[in-house]
Amino acid sequence: MARMIAFTVALSIMVLAANDVAAQPFSVGARAGRAAGTLVIGVDEIAFRSERPEDGRQWPYAAIRVLRIDAPNQLTIETYEARRWLVLKHGHQRVTYTIAGEGIPSEVVEFLLDRVARPMVTRVLPSPLERPLWSLQVRHERRGDDAPGTLELYADGVAFRGARPADTRFWRFRDLASVLPLDPFRIEITAREADELKPFTFQLVQELPAGFRDAVWARINAPAKTPVEALQSPAVAGVRR
Repeated sequence: MARMIAFTVALSIMVLAANDVAAQPFSVGARAGRAAGTLVIGVDEIAFRSERPEDGRQWPYAAIRVLRIDAPNQLTIETYEARRWLVLKHGHQRVTYTIAGEGIPSEVVEFLLDRVARPMVTRVLPSPLERPLWSLQVRHERRGDDAPGTLELYADGVAFRGARPADTRFWRFRDLASVLPLDPFRIEITAREADELKPFTFQLVQELPAGFRDAVWARINAPAKTPVEALQSPAVAGVRR
């Protein structure tokens, strides 16, 4: 009985924490170059507030072309605005913020995955993550420096949990273009990053289970919801699929 009460209390605390992230903005000290201030992640936008008005910025989520979290302490926002000196090269304005303290919590990553419609790149796993449907020991093939870890399938996406935190990635199914078995021990997952397709090749310790391949393929190619189905969905407030 005592264990059941403790579990119930812990679960309630987790739910309240998740609700707090969605109910009020997350604010943290941040810096971009010489500009210091506060990065505010809210329900409708991300804003940077500074004592110097010229350093202040704000982006509705619909105005963000690419959102990158390359580390807990690093967040990059790329917009649709063209860089004046790179217009002919299709350059886009980009700003990278260095986050103070412990950085962006995994609960905030989860919140952003539900708000950002365009492809999102994150090396920080969202929270909470349930037990994976599949977990495969793999090596991410890279030139001269393969990264060991586990390839994990969840109800909301695919994660590569690297042995080194910097190697970790998480993709929503909507951000994946394809999954292709190259041979019984290698699989290629292609992700969308802005207007580009980026392949990730993984070498498996054991032979690729057909169930993993089929489960990922089915979720990537799931039919889009009709407007009526979307309104009936409990996740109507977000964009995650």
